[in-house]
Amino acid sequence: MAFVFTLILGFEDDVETTKPTATKQQSALSKVTTAAGVSILAPIKGDVEALDQVNDPTFAQGIMGKGMAIIPSDGEVVAPIAGTVTVLPDSKHAIGIKGDDGTELLVHIGIDTVELGGKYFTTHVHVGDHVDAGDAVISFDLDAVKQAGYDPTVMVIVTNSGDFKDVLPMNEEGVIFPQEQLLMGIR
Repeated sequence: MAFVFTLILGFEDDVETTKPTATKQQSALSKVTTAAGVSILAPIKGDVEALDQVNDPTFAQGIMGKGMAIIPSDGEVVAPIAGTVTVLPDSKHAIGIKGDDGTELLVHIGIDTVELGGKYFTTHVHVGDHVDAGDAVISFDLDAVKQAGYDPTVMVIVTNSGDFKDVLPMNEEGVIFPQEQLLMGIR
């Protein structure tokens, strides 16, 4: 068993004379989990919120899939994974990306913002384009969306959650920045 863990986790030259602490054991476990998982990054800067707290039952009940929400502090959305743009409605309020690894992701900007018909939104990509994580995909006027009376919460949903053993939040509270790890899909 020690040999298998050494192969998976690597070998360090320094020898520990004390018993490993729980923190070191958790760190080793997280390395294994990371190796077997899919990392999904934050697409926007803002405050992280649990999906079940979103003011939309379709998202809050997980009907679309597992994920997280972000209350945005700006209007710049970047791709959270590398993949191909599969969905980009005329209303420009959402984007679907099929990851190079098969992850199917929806980034949905705001609640009921489809009603704006694309007003205040600008897209930087087209359906069929390949994006890398961190590429600009959509910009929107956050203040104008709020002044129009819409909740600008951004939902990040793994729409093929059933293909994973689990989809876990990596940041459950506080401020998150684009390209920080938001979710981990465990295969």
